[in-house]
Order: sequence, then structure tokens, then C-alpha cells
Amino acid sequence: MTRILVAFLGKAQYSETMYQIDDKGYKESLAFKAISSHHDPIERTYIVGTSESSWDLLTGFVYEPVIIPYGRTAEEFWETFDILAQTIDAADSEVIFDFTHGFRVLPLFAIIYVRFLRYWEPSARLTHIYYGSFERGQTETPVVDLAPFIDLLDWIDAANAFIEHGELEALARKVKAASDSAYRENRTEKPGLMGAFSKKLVNMSEILRLTYTPMLSQECADVTRMLSDPNLTTELKTFVKPFSMLLGRLSDTAGLFQKPTTWESHLEVAKWYYRNKRFTQAFLVLRESIITYLCENNGCDPYSLDERERVTDHLNEASRSSSEPIHRLWNKVREARNNVGHAFMKQKNDESTPAKVAGKIEGLIANAETIFRGTKYD
Repeated sequence: MTRILVAFLGKAQYSETMYQIDDKGYKESLAFKAISSHHDPIERTYIVGTSESSWDLLTGFVYEPVIIPYGRTAEEFWETFDILAQTIDAADSEVIFDFTHGFRVLPLFAIIYVRFLRYWEPSARLTHIYYGSFERGQTETPVVDLAPFIDLLDWIDAANAFIEHGELEALARKVKAASDSAYRENRTEKPGLMGAFSKKLVNMSEILRLTYTPMLSQECADVTRMLSDPNLTTELKTFVKPFSMLLGRLSDTAGLFQKPTTWESHLEVAKWYYRNKRFTQAFLVLRESIITYLCENNGCDPYSLDERERVTDHLNEASRSSSEPIHRLWNKVREARNNVGHAFMKQKNDESTPAKVAGKIEGLIANAETIFRGTKYD
């Protein structure tokens, strides 16, 4: 990949110092010159500054200037954002940032830019975000790599995807990446369980995406069992500390679907899809939970295709004239499920809105639980 350097330059007379990067020293007045030497070769260097920046200090240094406004107003910050996005070509590149000589709040703004860069140019790979901690009078200046702080923002995204939508794949990728990194860097202490655990999380995520309900209970039981292993807990706290903060919540989620009866498990799956705003899947599973309930209630195998078809045929027939609560429920669920299953294409003059559909599934789930638990149906 092409290696590029993006650095920021303010207006000052920068003093010469010994910049320390990875135990190597570089005597320079500008941190990005030291960084450029440390990571040689760098194919392109972009220096970002205003018209008032100390450009005279760059004589003999090869770079592409990126002139931005001073940043006195919100409008100027948006203009800066556009200039950076349009000028800096980071496609298929390793990108190194240096904020040492950034002025005013520009480094904070640049962090936001770095964050968005991952979305609009996914082929770019951020490798380092440097900041030289210079103090007048000191002979050496340590250069700190802040890239791990950007990684923490990724963890926040992954955690939010799990908490808000039940998505586990991003968390699984972070766990696997940490495990692979430990082996790639040949650390003395290496994780032995995190790789297998990340695969379990991926499986659980894919099962939930596919609405593969029969596999869910066992997969969640496996995740629960792994989470009870103190060795795995220790590894997660050591190598992926942000993930360790979510262990309780993940354990609670995996435990949701492990119930005394199959119908309770299936109904809980329908609730989970509803809570995570996956309404179509909630309708699909709710329909199946009615069949599962009747199968178990009659002592037959809820996973037998023949038995499920027999129960379905009976429900369809009985529901034509019966006013029994479970038959009325079946009619409502079947109609709603057919609507979402056919993308509402069979509805004429339908006035459903997402909010109405969400409200309907919530009410039907509540009614189903009332009936299944033997309480009087309202």
C-alpha cells in the first residue's frame, strides 16, 4: 500500500528538539519531519495549515500544501472538512497523522475527520496518530501514538450496535483482531480461548440474522458456558478490556433464550426481535411460537415438520369459526405475518405505518404470552 503522512502546521517559531519515536531519536524543529524519517519511505505528505502558518520552515521539504480557513466559525470548520475530504487522497493507503503542531481546536476537529475517513474511504488503513509532547527547556520530546484512542471509538460503535440492535458481528471482529494481533506480535502471554469465542459470537449473530430459531438455544448455551470460564474472562479483560465491560450484558442476552419449555424460548426470541426493531422477524417467530406452544401442549415434538403441519392445518380450520382466544390470536398473527412476509404487496388501500406495525406486534406478543400462560384472555 502507498504510505502517506498528513500533518498540521500552525504559526510559531518551533524550537529544535530530539523527538523520540519507538526508542529512536530525531533532532528536528518539526515533529512531522522526524516522523517522515522514521517511516521512510513516505510516498506523499500533506501539510495542512492556514495562509498564516509557518510555511517558511518547510524549505527543502517535499510536501503538498492543504490551505484551510482559520476556523473561527462553524461554517469555516465545515469548509475545512470539505477541503480535507476533497484534497487528501487516502485510497489504498497506509495513513499516518501528526497533530503535534495543530493550532487551536484543530486537532479535535482532525480526530473527527480521521473517524469519518474510515467510512468514506474504507480502503485506507490508519496506522498511527502522533502527538509530540513538547515542553520548552526539555532536550527530548516523546512522540505518543494516539491510534488506540481511535480504536476505542470503534469499540463504542460495536458496543452500540449490540446494545441498540443486538448485532454481535462487530464485537466478534474486534475480539478476533485482538487475538490475532497478540500472536502476530508474538507476545509472551497469548490468548487461547478468544479465537473460538469470537467464532461463537459470529455464529450467534448469523443465527439471529437468519431467524434460525432451532439453533439459537444451543448456541446461546455454548456462549453462556464459555462466558463462565474464568480463563476466558481473564483473557478478555487482558486483551480486550472494552469488551470485558459488556460481559454481563452479553451473558444476559445469551441467557434470555434458555427457557424450561421450547415455546417460552421461541416467544422470548419474538420479544427480542421486537425490542431490537426487527419487526418482520418478530412476526415470523411469533407465528411459529403459537405452533410450538400447541405442539408441546399436546405432547408432540415441536421440531417435527409433520406435527407442525398438522397443528397448522388444525389452526387454519378451527380459526374460521372459533372464538377461542388462541384461534383469534392465530388469525391476527397470520394476517400480520402474511403482510410483512409479502412486503405488504397484497394489501390494497393499506394505511399501515411503521409505528402501527410496531404497536401491533407488541400487542400480539403480549396477548400470546397471556394465552400461553393460561391467564384469561382480554
